[in-house]
Amino acid sequence: MRSGPSRETLRCVAAGTMFIDHIGVALFPGVLWLRCVGRLAFPIFAFFLAEGFRLTHSRKRYLQRLVLFALLAELPFDRMTGKQWVDWSGQNVLWTLALGLCAMACVQRAPREPGLPSLAWLSAAAGCCLLGELLNTDYGAFGVLLCLLFYCTHGLRRRFWICGGMFLWMCYAFQFVFLPGIPVPLEALGILSFPLLAVYRGRRSSRRPLGRYGFYWFYPLHMLLLALFS
Repeated sequence: MRSGPSRETLRCVAAGTMFIDHIGVALFPGVLWLRCVGRLAFPIFAFFLAEGFRLTHSRKRYLQRLVLFALLAELPFDRMTGKQWVDWSGQNVLWTLALGLCAMACVQRAPREPGLPSLAWLSAAAGCCLLGELLNTDYGAFGVLLCLLFYCTHGLRRRFWICGGMFLWMCYAFQFVFLPGIPVPLEALGILSFPLLAVYRGRRSSRRPLGRYGFYWFYPLHMLLLALFS
């Protein structure tokens, strides 16, 4: 029998901490601890994206689902973060996850086609990271790279030691490049989610409290609610 938290439990943790973070964004922008709690969410989402990429029956449908809900979430996201319904300055995190899925597909193809085709696939994966920055998606290139990190380290014995170390290195590297005046990156608090991921053993709960697509629907709907009250 598999021990440790179930997939649904960890997804609930991610959704709950994200909701707390977004309460801080929309209603209490000066309350830092709300944003700190929210840093736990994205590493969990990135981890399960990498797991889903390996286990899904149809990666095409997986990508279509991410893009569909990214479109549904964009207006609520813009309203919640920018106080207007259309704001091109930033895009929601589902676009980051969609780019992460595309990047993983490119990295998977690279070893199958050695030589120039392999280099082309790896360049396409790098292009997904660049696109995240150009579109200013939530977490940007950092988020796409974290998805790739979880995917590429699957099966390694000390996976979460490696991922945790690389995660902190990326936090400080991106902070140095983009926000050099701030000594400690807030995203580094996401390391607190890694112990939860380390004890995950692939267990699935017999119950789905939000249904099959509940977590997808939760994303745009909770932002819409917060946007209307902000």
